[in-house]
Amino acid sequence: MTKTSKLIGALGAFALTAGVYAVPAAANEDGADRKWTFSFNIGGTTDYVFRGVSQNNEDPALQGGVDIGYGLFYVGAWASITDPNFVGGSHSEIDLYGGITPSAGIFDFDFGFIYYGYPAAQSAQDVDYWEAKAGVSTDDLIKKVTLGVTAYYSPEYTFASGDVWTVEGSVSYALPAMGAISPTISALVGHQSGGTDYENAGIANGDDNFTYWNAGLELAIEKLAFDLRYWDTDISGAGGLPGLADERFVFTGTFTY
Repeated sequence: MTKTSKLIGALGAFALTAGVYAVPAAANEDGADRKWTFSFNIGGTTDYVFRGVSQNNEDPALQGGVDIGYGLFYVGAWASITDPNFVGGSHSEIDLYGGITPSAGIFDFDFGFIYYGYPAAQSAQDVDYWEAKAGVSTDDLIKKVTLGVTAYYSPEYTFASGDVWTVEGSVSYALPAMGAISPTISALVGHQSGGTDYENAGIANGDDNFTYWNAGLELAIEKLAFDLRYWDTDISGAGGLPGLADERFVFTGTFTY
C-alpha cells in the first residue's frame, strides 16, 4: 500500500517480481484439473517495498500468507509488518484476494480483486481500500521467457485519495538449473496515476503520476526461494515520502509449502 495512484499508460512493458501474483493453471475442458489446492508461505524481507515505496520505514519485515485454489478459482490472504507512522497507526497490512484464471490459446488471464486492510489504523484516515485486477501472461512466445501485463483499478484509493489506475509490465527468464537450484532473472515497470494526495503534497515530480521499476535474481531451492532485487522510482523525494521511494536493494527469503 502507499499513497500512490492511478496509472494511464501503455499496457505493455517488462518485468516481474514477488508482488505480482502467480497465475494458477486453467482447468481443462474435461475437468481433470478441477481439484483443490492449498499452500502457505512465510518469510522475511530487509524492506517491505510496494510499488517502489517502503511500507516499513526501510526496516525488515516478517511476511506470510495462504492460498486456496479450485480449478480456475483462487482465494488467499497475505500479511506483512508495516510502519504505523506511514499507514495510519497500523503495525500490519492484511491483504485478502481472489479471482479466476482462464486461458485462451497461448495466453493465461487473471481477473480478480485485492482488499488491503490495516488493523488498528485510525478510521478517520480511511487507509483501507480495494482494487480490481486484470492481467495476461504467456511463456510460449520466447523459450524460457514469461511476459505479462497487469492493470489495477481502485475507485477510492488509500487515504480516500480518489480513483486510481496502475499498470505493470513484467518479464522473467529462467536460467539453466544449477543442481537443485533454479535461478530466474526478472524485471518490472509500473506506473500509477490518479487520486489527489500526491498532487496536493507536491511530490512525484510535482504531479500525481509516478513510475517505479525493479530488477532482480531469484534462486529457488525446492520449497525455499531467495530474491535479491533493485528498486527505484521517479518520485522526487519532496513532500510526504522523503527517502522512502529512492533506489535500494531488497533481499527476501520465503518458504512455501
